[in-house]
Amino acid sequence: HGLALDSRESRSAAALVALAPTFGAWDAKAAALAAATQRSYPDTGPLAFQRVQFLVATGQTRAALAEVTRVARTSPLVPWIRVTQIDLLAAAGRLEEADAAAAEAGTIWPRDRLTWFTRFDLAAFNGQTERALAMAADRAGWPKQTTAAEIALVAATARAVATGDPAAVDAVLAQLQAAAQRDHAAAERAIRAAAALHRPDVALAVAGSLYRGRVAAAPRATMLPLIGLPADTEPPTAALFLPPATALWADPALAPLLGTAGLADYWRRTGAPNICRTAAARPTCRAMQLGG
Repeated sequence: HGLALDSRESRSAAALVALAPTFGAWDAKAAALAAATQRSYPDTGPLAFQRVQFLVATGQTRAALAEVTRVARTSPLVPWIRVTQIDLLAAAGRLEEADAAAAEAGTIWPRDRLTWFTRFDLAAFNGQTERALAMAADRAGWPKQTTAAEIALVAATARAVATGDPAAVDAVLAQLQAAAQRDHAAAERAIRAAAALHRPDVALAVAGSLYRGRVAAAPRATMLPLIGLPADTEPPTAALFLPPATALWADPALAPLLGTAGLADYWRRTGAPNICRTAAARPTCRAMQLGG
């Protein structure tokens, strides 16, 4: 109805794009995004969000960072914009900028779930364990829509990442793997944590279940930035292009999973993702016949 009133109205166009499948339908989604962008008014909201989602989900992290940085200039007080920028800055190796952006976001939305977990993960996975554990210890500052058990698990994960204690690592991974069977968000967290804990075997096993449709699509709590997640029903791929899961690209066993997701074929038609420019990812990229 909105488009009938104004054929260039970008929010209505974004809503229709959001309904289109993404996982395994990468070409069709790219075409839908391009068409909606071309016919709509210049947009800094939902349609830009859809573009950033798709760019990160397909490994185009440099373009995604440029897009979200542009949007942040005009819409700085939107949590998803800021947390997406934080994760993409970290993916680009610009950790000081990511830290500064996280600190600022924490002053604006201290108990927003999306923001809190992004700040926590940035600290936990980048050698700032004390900062992460201080956040977990501050019960009054816990994010909304969370539980003590959830905070305890992420705190245990941070400690295990810092110490590398085998017993602690095994205990955390057991909890994460059990949770990963329940829904996509938990599976995504397990993949990232297992990569940070130097257990690519566990991370790839969880990813295999996720991308082969063995994990139920449950209603999604906002645990991670909603980038690359077009719908609760579709397996997320964005985390594979963000640290710490980028470490998995050193293992060629990742290539078959990306083939299952249809991404390898998509990249052979459109060009390799940014990560293929790194030395560590070359074995996986070559296994997908992407060069690198």
